[in-house]
Amino acid sequence: MWLWIAITLLFVFLVGRTLQENADSTRSSLAAMAGTFADAVALVCLTLGVFGFLVALVLGVFATAGPSLAGEALTHTLLWSAALIVGGVLLILLSVAIRRLGGKGAPARAVRAGH
Repeated sequence: MWLWIAITLLFVFLVGRTLQENADSTRSSLAAMAGTFADAVALVCLTLGVFGFLVALVLGVFATAGPSLAGEALTHTLLWSAALIVGGVLLILLSVAIRRLGGKGAPARAVRAGH
């Protein structure tokens, strides 16, 4: 139970940190929120994809006795894991594009004395 609470707290911390960095790097709060949402979904997709690959590796390759993955089950696990990882990478690229569209903006003009 404590492990899941720690994982959830780490996820919330990472999403909050990403929101702060996105807000600092864009002038649009909507772009910062959309980029953060894309990053959060990408983090979940990448985590599930890597977990799926580990399950396929342990139950499909190293299983000697007990439950195992073989045939279609192993193929489907690998395909879903690969799709989740590719989706996560595409969402990260989408997040970068969203933040670039939000832009940072030009620096403020320097104030001259007498004007």
